Amino acid sequence: MKDNRQDRDREISQFIPQPALPPCGLCHFFPIRLDADALIRRTDRQISKCKVGPRREKLERLRRGLKHSDAVTLYLHGEKALFTFPMLKAAIPTLKVSNWTSVRDYIFYGPRVVLTPGLGSFLFSIADRFCSRKTMHMVVLPAIADLRVECSQAVNDGQIAKAVWIRVRATWDFIKMFALLEY
Repeated sequence: MKDNRQDRDREISQFIPQPALPPCGLCHFFPIRLDADALIRRTDRQISKCKVGPRREKLERLRRGLKHSDAVTLYLHGEKALFTFPMLKAAIPTLKVSNWTSVRDYIFYGPRVVLTPGLGSFLFSIADRFCSRKTMHMVVLPAIADLRVECSQAVNDGQIAKAVWIRVRATWDFIKMFALLEY
């Protein structure tokens, strides 16, 4: 399962801007990177189908602009329900059936999170093997953040027994949460 996830991450690496860009300030979706050569080929096909007129002139101007860059950064906006395969394929010409959900998850939740070693990292590694990006983003990461904050506050206050109890309770809550998740 881990190899499968790594293969998908390699497949979508062509869509991730380097260095990573921040999410949009309005919708908080992350941008993707489009290869200019694929866009040029797509634009050429559209130009060949168009008759002489304003639409063809606009496509030709777009094509000339694409020749001057190697990639285009694209921010997609909309309701999450609209991010289906046909809609994403219309915006991203090189998208495949095998990687569209990974690209969609990247747009919604950003790059895969690598947790710093410490409290909760074992629980994180277990969840990362079995849970979706949405579950990791919405459930697991906030739970581990809460665990780390509560435990460090208890240790700073000198309440070691409370810190141990917080760890035990958090582990039990994690086990319960994991049992209730739909994979």
